[in-house]
Amino acid sequence: MELLFNELSINPLSANLDEARQKMLHLIDAMKMAKQKGFRKIRCEYKLNEIQLTADVSIQDWLLAPENRTYMDFVYGVFIFPFLDLENEAAFIRYDEAHYSFESEEHDISRECLGLAAAYIYGLPAISLAGFPLWESYNLTISINFDGTIQQKQVLNIAKHERLLDQDFIDFFENYGDLVLPTTNIAAKDKNYHLAAHHGVAELTALCKQLIDSPYVIEMRSMEWCKGKCNNFIKNCSAAGVVEIVLIKSTRKYGLWVQTTGTNYRQTKAIAEILEERYS
Repeated sequence: MELLFNELSINPLSANLDEARQKMLHLIDAMKMAKQKGFRKIRCEYKLNEIQLTADVSIQDWLLAPENRTYMDFVYGVFIFPFLDLENEAAFIRYDEAHYSFESEEHDISRECLGLAAAYIYGLPAISLAGFPLWESYNLTISINFDGTIQQKQVLNIAKHERLLDQDFIDFFENYGDLVLPTTNIAAKDKNYHLAAHHGVAELTALCKQLIDSPYVIEMRSMEWCKGKCNNFIKNCSAAGVVEIVLIKSTRKYGLWVQTTGTNYRQTKAIAEILEERYS
């Protein structure tokens, strides 16, 4: 994955080198955390000598200062150019067939946007320089004019590393890209299931003996029978990989707790749907 640099956040320029340093440190810290989340690069239209921090100092100038050279390899290593991938023809077509702009009456801004447009086209977040409240917004709204029809679309935005810990970013990471379901290496004969001694043990045992063949099931244990509305085979599933099953055809509607290989809600829900289709 890549982040798209919001070139509009170059302005307003920092008033002095101290402000410029804070701006760069926020960018570096944010990208370091972003790399841990799977973002490899920052795609940008402008070269580093073209991105001004102050009226007289570009990012390249800042990196060349002796006290900042420890950051040079990292920053040069994450920026790639231009703002659209030259090998992605579809992205260029989408960009050319509409006009993308960013507008803010409060801050008297009405500008064509490149990085924010690319972020929308790719379905990826933008990264902005911090230091100005507008560019630290969690989301930035762009206008897309397609043959006179104007739509407003939001783009996720990062300016400081803490932003990556917010729920909407957690949701983004969970839902981005193709769904790949992890499987377990535990053999069916080695999977454990623990059932309480009650009248439903026969039905639960029969189900467990089926579920152990699923590559997505790790272990199982019985639960209290379902109370209230219990008309669905899947009662609940969680981001921790737990699926709660109800034997809806049994008299007492016995419950089974199933630990699956799911590592987030999206994976667990997909696994729950597979289990329901195969074993309900």
